[in-house]
Amino acid sequence: MSKTINGSTTEFLYDDSDVVQEKVSATPSANMLMGGLDQTVTRTDAGGTVNFLTDALGSTLSLTDRYLFTKKAEDIGALRTPSLRDVELTAPYMHNGSEKTLIDVVRFYNRGGNGNPNLDKRIVPLKLTDNEMSELVEFMRTLSSNDVLRLT
Repeated sequence: MSKTINGSTTEFLYDDSDVVQEKVSATPSANMLMGGLDQTVTRTDAGGTVNFLTDALGSTLSLTDRYLFTKKAEDIGALRTPSLRDVELTAPYMHNGSEKTLIDVVRFYNRGGNGNPNLDKRIVPLKLTDNEMSELVEFMRTLSSNDVLRLT
């Protein structure tokens, strides 16, 4: 199996349903260590090894943080923001599963997150009322597709 992006083709070598190696121009370019179907655990290439995080459904959410790629101090703890599509079905939340419900996530951001040296300066308390937090959660629930809800 292969994919072509901007004229560059990458081939994928599989072991059953797991990708185990990427090849560019017939030359192995990266090795993959898998944790099961669609659950890439690590990817090693000439630049080093990168670890991935997965959600409860096993879909890759992000690299452990951007720092592994950029080596910039400001990227320690910086994670890719996942889509909100079907968000009510993807608990637990956060990169480490620390928030069990959507209201827990909203409360987390409403208080301005948890203080740490790497917290982005733009994360500040939201000062939402209980009613506003509940309305925000109800809005997020509308982002689940009816097709997915029928499967559950």
